[in-house]
Amino acid sequence: MVKYNFKKIRTVPDSSQFIDIVLSKTQKKTPTVIHKGYAITRIKEFYMRKVKFVQQTFHERLSMIIDDFPVLDDIHPFYGDLMNILYHRDHYKLALGQLNTARTLIDNLSKEYTRMLKFGDSLYRCKQLKRAAVGRMCTLIRKHNSALNYLEQVRQHLSRLPVIDPTSRTLLVCGYPNVGKSSFMNKITRANVDVQPYPFTTKSLFVGHFDYNYLRWQAIDTPGILDHPLEERNTIEMQSITAMAHLKASILFFIDISEHCGFTIKDQIALFKSIKTLFTGKPLIIVLSKIDLLKPNELKEKDRKLIESLIIDENQNQNTNENENENEDEIKMDVKVIWESESGILYDGDQIKIVCMSSLTETGITLVKSVSCDLLMAQRIETKTKMKKMTEVANRLHVSFPKQRDNKQRPPQIPESVLNARQNPTDDEDKPKKILERDLEKMFGGAGLYNVDLNKYFILENEDWRYDVVPEIIDGKNISDFVDPDILKRLDELEIEEEEIIRRLQEEPEEQEGLTEEQEILLSKIREKRTIMHNDSKIRRRRHRKRIPRNLKPEKTVEQFESHLQNLGIENAPLKEAKKQAKKQTRGRTKIRKYFDEEPTQTEEKEETQNKRERSLSQTRSKLKVNRKSRPRSKSLIRSTSVTDPKTQGVKSVNELLKVEKLSWNVQKIPNKLGKKGYADHAIYDTKPKHLFSGKRSSGKTDWR
Repeated sequence: MVKYNFKKIRTVPDSSQFIDIVLSKTQKKTPTVIHKGYAITRIKEFYMRKVKFVQQTFHERLSMIIDDFPVLDDIHPFYGDLMNILYHRDHYKLALGQLNTARTLIDNLSKEYTRMLKFGDSLYRCKQLKRAAVGRMCTLIRKHNSALNYLEQVRQHLSRLPVIDPTSRTLLVCGYPNVGKSSFMNKITRANVDVQPYPFTTKSLFVGHFDYNYLRWQAIDTPGILDHPLEERNTIEMQSITAMAHLKASILFFIDISEHCGFTIKDQIALFKSIKTLFTGKPLIIVLSKIDLLKPNELKEKDRKLIESLIIDENQNQNTNENENENEDEIKMDVKVIWESESGILYDGDQIKIVCMSSLTETGITLVKSVSCDLLMAQRIETKTKMKKMTEVANRLHVSFPKQRDNKQRPPQIPESVLNARQNPTDDEDKPKKILERDLEKMFGGAGLYNVDLNKYFILENEDWRYDVVPEIIDGKNISDFVDPDILKRLDELEIEEEEIIRRLQEEPEEQEGLTEEQEILLSKIREKRTIMHNDSKIRRRRHRKRIPRNLKPEKTVEQFESHLQNLGIENAPLKEAKKQAKKQTRGRTKIRKYFDEEPTQTEEKEETQNKRERSLSQTRSKLKVNRKSRPRSKSLIRSTSVTDPKTQGVKSVNELLKVEKLSWNVQKIPNKLGKKGYADHAIYDTKPKHLFSGKRSSGKTDWR
């Protein structure tokens, strides 16, 4: 089998993409650093290597593009003419020729500038020569941008073409637009060809596959053709002409006898006569389509004569090739078209047949497929038997026939029922047809909606049980393991018992709902006891809760701080005064009057002396509530109203404050990172890893790492 898979052709970049690919590859694959200590010979080699690598990359890429595209003279004529129709042969060859010329020019440029680099005497001159060489190569590619874009469009179109094997067994469907070609294709193959009620729906070749007699066949749906000269046909029609001209297939010419396609039978016959030269040497089947709208026996007499003229012309051409003196009248006598044929074959000739069918009712579709396949298979076998290789194969074959052992006759044994059915075919028609599951499926909505009824095949003692729900498992046990022969008797007993229980319940008086007084008292006590227990458990949980211990040990005592000030030479008089005031102040609540401005009255002093031993926290609080209403606020409370920001304490200026904030931010960075660290965090801890930013290694030593 010869198959052309044009989908493997790689994409063709435009000129800018082409240059980017080559230069980026050069940058990656060649050294990029020249050090001060390099000799001039090494500098020459450096730039010569650059120029040669650019030339090799351009050469490889251009060769790949040229080799991927097929050569029109080497492929099958069907694909050659198809590409000529779609893309124009000259433009296609011209584009590939331009790329071939560009490849040669780039090779010559590389040789020329490599020779000039050998005579370079400085770093600057070598660098300029390299720039000139690479620049001229890139300019050359830019000039061929149109050829690259054209080849990319050709590649995209070629990848969308169907894969057709020109040597395989093929059915070719052709005819006027909207005569039923695509509908026939969808019926015999799995190809999903678009079918619409308007003409020219199919605009390109469509391929479908099917099996017949254990062999694989391909069917090709061609676009519709109109009856006008070859020079006036467009690209869509020329695809059909090319397929009919080059493919050795069985031709199915469709004629719409109902004329719903918009063209008369006369126009369709005229089209057949204009392209019949393409059908020479190929099996031909004339398919009368849409017989659900108009049956063949309902055709007019003039339309019948037009269709019969096709057979007369075909037989005349065939007989004139065999015998030039054949009489035309004798040929016409051989034409016998059975317009009222029930089999579907209206004319059965050697090279041409007339078959009727309808894609809507699916009548005759299988017949058309089988007739066309049998005709093509017989022709292929006949051509193979006439080949020279066949004689060599036939000489190696030997067919053995068994010898007759006796003279006894052994006729075939056919049952009497079969013989009676053959003799009386009318009996079968009178019998009502058995309704199959397939018929029921069509009646009730088709596949996906119809469910097969399996219960109707059950063999049961009672027909009422047929659609009862049969449980399989109850209480985790299989019912089939506990089948009791007396199950019906027990079931009746259970039903009687159930009815008795229901009757008793109905006779018994209804009990009063609600609780008695004793029960309500008991319920309230239970609820009260439950709340008490709940509160006790809360208190117990609080009691055993851990508390944060107070840090009673200061880091430095007052004596240590006083000695430290003495060593620094600072007077510690304020510190001594503060110590004296701290000693004078006691924790008692009665001396809180000293913090107020007014002096106490005599009645208050008497009360103090009487209740010296009975001073408690609750008493002092009650006195404070009375006294604070009539007395002004203390000085210490007035002083404490001004609150300073802890961040600004000990900072002299704004610049120092900014420095402090910056230091606090820097200190907090690492804890913040550690706090955020997790599987879902996108933290880049090393913003510039060395293996990405250290640069490319030069051609010198590599042990610096």
